[in-house]
Amino acid sequence: MLKRRWMALFSAVICLFACTMAAFAAQEYTPPFELESGSVCLMNSETGEIIYQKNGDQPVDPGFITQLMVAIMALENIDDLSTEITYKVYLQDMLYGVSGATTGGLVAGETVTADGLLYALTLQNACDAALILADYMGDGSLTHFVEMMNERAHELGATNTTFVNATGLYEASGGNTTTAEDVAILARHALTLDGFLDYCEARSMEIGPTNVHSSLVEINYNSISNTQSEYYYAAAQGIKTAGSQEGIGYGLVSTATQDGFTYLLVILDTPTTDSSGADLTTYYHYTETAALYDWVFDAFTVMTLVEEGTPVADIPVRLSTQKDVCSVIAAGRFTALVPTETDVAGITLEPVLNQEYLDAPVTKGDTVGYARIMMGGEELGQVELVANEDIEQSRMLYYWSRVQSFFGSFWFKFFFIFLLILLGLYIALMVIRNRNHRRYGTGRRRRPRRRM
Repeated sequence: MLKRRWMALFSAVICLFACTMAAFAAQEYTPPFELESGSVCLMNSETGEIIYQKNGDQPVDPGFITQLMVAIMALENIDDLSTEITYKVYLQDMLYGVSGATTGGLVAGETVTADGLLYALTLQNACDAALILADYMGDGSLTHFVEMMNERAHELGATNTTFVNATGLYEASGGNTTTAEDVAILARHALTLDGFLDYCEARSMEIGPTNVHSSLVEINYNSISNTQSEYYYAAAQGIKTAGSQEGIGYGLVSTATQDGFTYLLVILDTPTTDSSGADLTTYYHYTETAALYDWVFDAFTVMTLVEEGTPVADIPVRLSTQKDVCSVIAAGRFTALVPTETDVAGITLEPVLNQEYLDAPVTKGDTVGYARIMMGGEELGQVELVANEDIEQSRMLYYWSRVQSFFGSFWFKFFFIFLLILLGLYIALMVIRNRNHRRYGTGRRRRPRRRM
């Protein structure tokens, strides 16, 4: 019974821990300024922790940032990027006269390497390059490729994303939908793919000559990493822009590194016009990207919250005459990204032990549970707990515990009860037998004997 109660208590603690982790994961900080952008997600690129979000889980049309998924698919599915692919006539026809369709300057019948198409896609939001790659990877079916995009996006964790085309072009009947958080997940994955950032960072790239053009140059439209632009931000890199389209706001996906810290920022649905309908002269997706990076670099730092060997608790020990308790310590150092003004003295450790006691022998370094690292009522993480000393076992106490364990075991109780039942049945049988013997035996003695 005691064991069952302990297991129930331990299960409850684990559930509480999981709930607390979820609550902490949802915790966000707020910059000291208002944002015009409709959807924002700022993430620690190394840990995946969301630092700040504004409508980060709300569906929005990402526009040309859709092509980020096409780049991921190409890098994962085309083994040889020097493969030459021909621009089919039906693909060019799809873009003819379409408002807002940006291209890489390709014409039907032109053959370009997959590598060159990736540069056109990432640098110029080239819809023609997106269609060529989609047709190639979809084995001639754009519909099949879109299904591939959705399946892979969901596998990566972007479960609130649905693509209907590979270009990112606006569709009045219902276009691509995603969230800033999903785009951050996809971009974080893209950054792990070999060469991805090289495509995003080039200022320009010559992808010709081809069978049509003697020279074909793609220009990077991303002002955040252009040293000649007023929106240049030295710490930022790439990743993808979304130019203006009817019904779709500006967008920008970027990463920035400073003083050893790397962040990933997604800004979507930034306004293109003011309240009167006039075109804005300020590009908020750039200015707000810089403001958010300035804020996060200034407001957060990595601190060591728990040192290796920090004493955390004592746990009772059985089967030993040497010690009644064992000292438990942190198995390693724990560091975390926290606000710069964090007072380490306010950090507390709450132990969650695997069991309520240890059975000797205990070896120094044995894992005994973990500690929740708490600050201001919120959980920052956890650190493994280990025994801090060797404790020998008492053989006498060990054998005595075995005897107690045997007499308290299920099988002992089963056989004991079984024997009691057998004994009870035997006694009952003997009582019945003796009673019958007396009854019938007495009758025979009283019967008179016949004389001869």
